[in-house]
Amino acid sequence: MSHMLDEARELGEKIAEKREELEPKTAEERKEELAEEAVEKVTGTEQDKGTLEEMMEEKEEIIEEMKEQRMEEKRMEDRME
Repeated sequence: MSHMLDEARELGEKIAEKREELEPKTAEERKEELAEEAVEKVTGTEQDKGTLEEMMEEKEEIIEEMKEQRMEEKRMEDRME
């Protein structure tokens, strides 16, 4: 009986973790992820100026996409009100 309870508890924890992963991210969390990705790309490899420029352009594109996504979310929220 306790074995079944343990398994149920573990399953509940896994479900809770997956639910957290699916929750919308705040702007701060998105910024942190972008920073982490940039660090991962830079560390361990030698970067030249061109590659860094590409990374900055990619970052700017991601930021623009995030802004557009947020604007769309805001429009959807406004429609629901």
